[in-house]
Amino acid sequence: MKYSVSVDGNKPAEFQLVKNTTLGGTPSYTDISTNTSVIEYDTAGTTVTGGQAVDFGTLGATGSASESGTSTTDIILLPGETLTLAVRATTATTDATVAIRWVEDF
Repeated sequence: MKYSVSVDGNKPAEFQLVKNTTLGGTPSYTDISTNTSVIEYDTAGTTVTGGQAVDFGTLGATGSASESGTSTTDIILLPGETLTLAVRATTATTDATVAIRWVEDF
């Protein structure tokens, strides 16, 4: 697995990669591909509660980070488990973009 995150704002932001967290707000999941993938994603969740932190970090007001090291490449998710890449902005005027690359091993 590989992930990247970037922000553009006027204050620093924090990110975290969390396994099996609970998303607050009104999460709305969308299939990546109904016929070829078991993955769904959400962009509407507003809070992250609990779960196991896999990785985390801080970003400058206009910064980015990416990871492809062995600490995160061997994450295995069983049916029903989740992996969340969340960004917490310290100001409302921060734009965030995240991406995750994964392998589905059936």
